[in-house]
Amino acid sequence: MEGNVKLLGIDGMCGMEFTGDKVNVYNDEGYVIESMTTREHVQEVIDFLEDCKKEMEE
Repeated sequence: MEGNVKLLGIDGMCGMEFTGDKVNVYNDEGYVIESMTTREHVQEVIDFLEDCKKEMEE
């Protein structure tokens, strides 16, 4: 995985990469498990993560 990559989890169990026109989500073996190609799809993930953050802060 090259480019703008963010590893997630304590051990980097999965990762996300922004390629300029899509966001790829990788599993721990380095395979793309999801490719988000629309603004709506990416916004849906952002909204979900914001909801999770709010729940964790309560």
